[in-house]
Amino acid sequence: YMSDQRLTLEVAIALEELGLEYVCHEIDILRGDQLKAGFLKINPISKQSAIVDHDVPVCLVPILWESCVILVHLAENRFDITLGSRFNYIALAYRTGI
Repeated sequence: YMSDQRLTLEVAIALEELGLEYVCHEIDILRGDQLKAGFLKINPISKQSAIVDHDVPVCLVPILWESCVILVHLAENRFDITLGSRFNYIALAYRTGI
């Protein structure tokens, strides 16, 4: 889930460069899409980008938001690059301003 904002485009670029298949759901922040029930189910604090990784077991936090958290997740779970534990996602999210 992303808009045309710079930080959300980083995730799209990474997905393309890594050759990963994905479905993009565009969020129009001017229309208030980030406040609609469908998006709030994915991200209850209405921040973008958000990603649902259907290939990761539920216990490994398959729904993530914030571009830097998503990029770390892709590195660790798709390319076996260890950057921290799954609990570090929460800390990283808070450091990015959630």
